[in-house]
Amino acid sequence: MASSIHDPAVRFLANQTIMVARSAIERLRDFTSDFSADAAQPGSTMLIQFFDDGTAGEFNRESNNYGDADASSSFIPVKFSNHPKKTFEFTPDDYLNIGSNRWQRAGEAMGRAVSRALLQTAVKLINPTNIPTSGKDQKIEEDGTKLGTLLNFGSFNEMVLTGTDKFTKSVVAEGLTAQCASADIDPSDTVVLVNGKEFGELMNTLDANTYGGPSVIQNGRIEGLYGFRAVVKIDQLTTVAGSNLRAALVPANALGIAGRTIPVLNPKLYEDVGTVTDDKSGLVIQFRRGGDWRKDTSDLTAEALFGAKLLQPTKIVRIVSEAAPAPTG
Repeated sequence: MASSIHDPAVRFLANQTIMVARSAIERLRDFTSDFSADAAQPGSTMLIQFFDDGTAGEFNRESNNYGDADASSSFIPVKFSNHPKKTFEFTPDDYLNIGSNRWQRAGEAMGRAVSRALLQTAVKLINPTNIPTSGKDQKIEEDGTKLGTLLNFGSFNEMVLTGTDKFTKSVVAEGLTAQCASADIDPSDTVVLVNGKEFGELMNTLDANTYGGPSVIQNGRIEGLYGFRAVVKIDQLTTVAGSNLRAALVPANALGIAGRTIPVLNPKLYEDVGTVTDDKSGLVIQFRRGGDWRKDTSDLTAEALFGAKLLQPTKIVRIVSEAAPAPTG
């Protein structure tokens, strides 16, 4: 991990924070991401370049069609709309006498809090408003930037399971594979995001010798199951009330995530300001150590700035339970 933090205790804590956060955002590693220590204002936007994979064109020797485009690229703005922070306050005795094991626990708590906010920022986009079952993806011009594809949503953007259906291996092998064909998405490039309950139901029907190894049980990730890129347990797979979301099929290039740090206008007012970067994912978390001389306390904050956007909403499939019948009487 690269760090610009000076205080050794804070640097130790920050390393614990980023290691826990790395483990959490591992669930989103397949999707388009852009993390940087560059500072950005909350509410500002950045452009993520999107390349439409589509299909390859056939070369025509007679027309020499190298100049004919087979796909396009566009820059899609992602708004930095989430600024989570986690602050601990310390008294003089706390700060001077706290042991390394307690610093470790504090850092882990910070990492869980900040990374949980990142996960929620991304997965809360998978909702019936962004992924309806009919209509077209809107095309809007913002400063000359195309925000949408005008592709049709359809019934294939939602798969309904009965209320008694469990999320078994047959659902993945047969139902989800067929749904990919309907939605014209490639299973090998598609991540199956599932709630914890559904992940447990699936694990209960798989051969433990094949799919129940330590990485699956500990990390909640099954690589290559029935031709899918991965099946990933994600407890933050939240949804709006009544939509009964149980899982989602999300192609790797259908979701974009970006992270930045926050400008510090008066760094001299803090005892220490710096960042720590995860060399593997690029995720950056910022730290501020300050205090209140009136209370003789010291405070330490971990924070980050996140934005997320569905880059291809018409390619995402929501897996839901059927709606409960309306009460009678």
